[in-house]
Amino acid sequence: MEVLTAQRSSRVRRPPGWLLATPGVTAALLLLAGYAGNKIAYVTVRDAIFTDYSSDAGALYSEVSTLAGAGYRTDTPERRRAWRQRLDTAIGAKSLGSLEALGDDTVRAQGLALLLARHAAVPRTGCGFTDDLAEKAQALAAGGRGCCSDYTQMFVALASAVGLPARELTSNSHGFNEFYDRRLNKWVFIDAQFGFIVRGEDRVPLSALAFRNAVLRRAPHELEFFQDATLAESNRSALERNAYQGTSGLVPIADVRYYSPEGLSMLAVPWGNNVFESTDQSLRFGSLPKPAARLISHLSGVRPRYVALADAPATAPIRRRRLVAIGFYAFLAFMGGWVLLLWRAWRQRAAASLDPARPGELVAASPRLSAAPPRG
Repeated sequence: MEVLTAQRSSRVRRPPGWLLATPGVTAALLLLAGYAGNKIAYVTVRDAIFTDYSSDAGALYSEVSTLAGAGYRTDTPERRRAWRQRLDTAIGAKSLGSLEALGDDTVRAQGLALLLARHAAVPRTGCGFTDDLAEKAQALAAGGRGCCSDYTQMFVALASAVGLPARELTSNSHGFNEFYDRRLNKWVFIDAQFGFIVRGEDRVPLSALAFRNAVLRRAPHELEFFQDATLAESNRSALERNAYQGTSGLVPIADVRYYSPEGLSMLAVPWGNNVFESTDQSLRFGSLPKPAARLISHLSGVRPRYVALADAPATAPIRRRRLVAIGFYAFLAFMGGWVLLLWRAWRQRAAASLDPARPGELVAASPRLSAAPPRG
């Protein structure tokens, strides 16, 4: 006779996939919603997470070879040559070739910026509209699309293509560039979107840090626009009036302009100018949402971390960034705690369903056949 016995199943019960996926999906949806609905908030959170702080301004302004020895990430010569061919096609080999032959790095940098800044830097749409640098170069030159980050990225790409060291920088409200002038043996500020450099009282071009300090201390300096007179006047007016305002923290602030003391209160430098390597990776992950692709790029180390100058003027914006980072990590801790609680609840429920004191699983036992001796 077949006997039915209550046994504890030896099969390991695992939580369903939706249980483990819920926190991650929730976090991804929140990030995507923030990116789509409020890019300022998204960028603020991203910068807060991937920013380090240093009080050593000299280390940030070392010469190129010294930076490379300190882990500053750059593109390989092979990658630069490959992208040079694509940019030659997009912009024109003659344009880049003529600029590459110039001996004055400041004049060369201005020429590179003029390949992009051919139209008034009015507010535009489509910030970060494409990851393809060749397509972006053509669109910026045509006008109507792109924002400061697109101009800074393209300036680094063009400068790298012609052998001019350059890098992106960000303030509390705007993005701009620096290039390394070998004759002056220093980093020099340039705004490729608005088309100007800054000269000090001695007429020597200033670095971004020197420009910032001049603004904060109200020291004499001059914005030198290198576009044609009409375009230069348009861009100068856009900077001077409050119509082209920057942002501070998570929300736009009406009285914070790009190059005001509030706008320049913080200065951050990405620890690398490997624009071609990061672009190649972004194109490989083109099917992913941009926040996910950027996160992968940051976590893999391809997209460099920022290093912000931690001095007295930057105290308030750095405090805001750190509070944002604390809030983000608290959110991750909350999500992790949620997973743990759900896991424990699932384990307790599974254990209770297999308790011998309660109805358990009925497992068919194999019948035992034996030859019983005949009864006399």
